[in-house]
Amino acid sequence: MFCFRLLSRTCPPSFRSLPPLAIRHFSSSNPSRGVKCYNTDGPINFEVTFYKTQTPTEGEELRVDEEPHFLPASKTYGYNPLKIRDRLVQADGKKLIYEVVRKLGYGSSSSVWLVRSDEYVYVHYFAEAKTRYLAAKVLTVKSSIVPEPWDPDAPCELMSAIRICMENPKNPGYAHCIRFHDSFVCQSRHGYHSTFLFDAMGSDMATLQAKQPNRAFSSLVTKRIVKQVLLALDYIHRECDRVHTDVSLRNIMVALNTSDETIAEYLEKRPFETYEPLIFPSISPDPIITIKSQPLPDFGLVPSLDNLHVKLCDYGESEFSALFHRTRQTPCKAIVDVCTDSVSECQYIHRRAPEIILGHPWSTPVDIWSVGCITFELLVGAEYHLFGLIDDINPFDFLLEQLISHKDRFPSDFLEGCSKRDEYFDDNGALRRPLGIDVPSIEERLAELNVSFKDILPAATFIRRCLTLDPSVRPSASQLLQDDWLKDV
Repeated sequence: MFCFRLLSRTCPPSFRSLPPLAIRHFSSSNPSRGVKCYNTDGPINFEVTFYKTQTPTEGEELRVDEEPHFLPASKTYGYNPLKIRDRLVQADGKKLIYEVVRKLGYGSSSSVWLVRSDEYVYVHYFAEAKTRYLAAKVLTVKSSIVPEPWDPDAPCELMSAIRICMENPKNPGYAHCIRFHDSFVCQSRHGYHSTFLFDAMGSDMATLQAKQPNRAFSSLVTKRIVKQVLLALDYIHRECDRVHTDVSLRNIMVALNTSDETIAEYLEKRPFETYEPLIFPSISPDPIITIKSQPLPDFGLVPSLDNLHVKLCDYGESEFSALFHRTRQTPCKAIVDVCTDSVSECQYIHRRAPEIILGHPWSTPVDIWSVGCITFELLVGAEYHLFGLIDDINPFDFLLEQLISHKDRFPSDFLEGCSKRDEYFDDNGALRRPLGIDVPSIEERLAELNVSFKDILPAATFIRRCLTLDPSVRPSASQLLQDDWLKDV
């Protein structure tokens, strides 16, 4: 259940500065304590999420099961209130697009739906309908921009999706990037919604991991996932000139090994589900029906995960890398500042690279930093982070202390290029506010969380390579693909 309450102008800055629709996540067993949980990547698949947002009446409390699709954009984010069997029609009304058949999930800026289209192919001069299933990512009104795809003001997600889909299908990493199919703008009673069509996918890695023994992947499966992600990043970085910026377990998904006919049979046997109707007369004279998220199963995936094929998804936070010299093997001297005014929200805080924290020019190496962090999470469980936070301690002070404990001092040349250097470091390059906290090593953390002894040192060595403090010497995706730890995959 989600709880919506008025977020006033007097709300503490700690709430206003958090990413939209992701203020706190905590367990239903004790909601009053919810200051932190191990992993707060997003609302998808969390049992209980508490949000704060403006409601129609001061002090009124709304309890809903998933995204607040019934609230207009002026009150919240403006989700498209789709229903099963709705037909997505282009806003100008000229083109019938896709039929909604299942809700797959939702996030802070969109909802995702399984849609069906009937394409007609000619067989011996007769037209036959062929059904195709795709995932439609329907953005909220607040997140939607509606220019032409190649307009300079077009959403980065659309431009990145088109570039990644078209650039070089022969590159090995292409097969590990979610494929873009179409985009259009549809309209609801709340306003206009940018809509992107992608491959329908299976579980994300956090969900798949939760089904494994000890809720963690084996070393072999972890290496298989990491290698495929690196192939995708090598393609995105060098061929497509993009930085993903949001490499996480939620954005790595199982590629389905199935046919459209199998999906159709599955949907026929398992009807869609809804929650109990909600009654809010001040909002709607009719009962509010919310459709349950029902992700597709991982068709064709064997229990051992020996045939696991993953794809990197969600280009919503992607940026231009400005690394146009594709023959360059490392981004060393070509790192450019692609930071924007929203730099403080770039990368999830537990996986935020030091160059972003410290205001240094950044580019593709930030994705490599994320790879190091998710490698740890894959091995030990999605609920744990390599870099944690402690209540009542400045998060960046604590993050920097942990980084130094793992990698020693920051290089002076790197610190000279950081706009926030003096905020965190003294003239000698030491932390201004040392916390004196005993931070366990990566090896100690892996051992504590039950990683096999023989896997600890090789995995920790790989993670440390990804966490090279100076982005100018941090290895690239292509270099990490040659790492000894991945050679047996």
